[in-house]
Amino acid sequence: IQPWDSKDDETIIRPPSPTNFRASIDGDQLSIDAGADEHAYVEVIDPETGGVIADEEFVGETTMYIQQSGDYELYIYTESGVVLSGEFEVK
Repeated sequence: IQPWDSKDDETIIRPPSPTNFRASIDGDQLSIDAGADEHAYVEVIDPETGGVIADEEFVGETTMYIQQSGDYELYIYTESGVVLSGEFEVK
């Protein structure tokens, strides 16, 4: 592995562009915005049981309703193979 801009090599390696994914929770409403025409799959998992609470394949954006209060893990799988994760709480 070399630094992103090694002076020993004329090749400059650039990190991948950041994703445009945004996830937010408002009460029991989980909103995910993937940017225009981005295909993705999302899973909401209860970390205590390992059970999938909600899952959906979507393009662009989606809204999911989480019925039970508690702590959850969010996984977003992009079409390019990137996996994004996070945690949130529904009160």
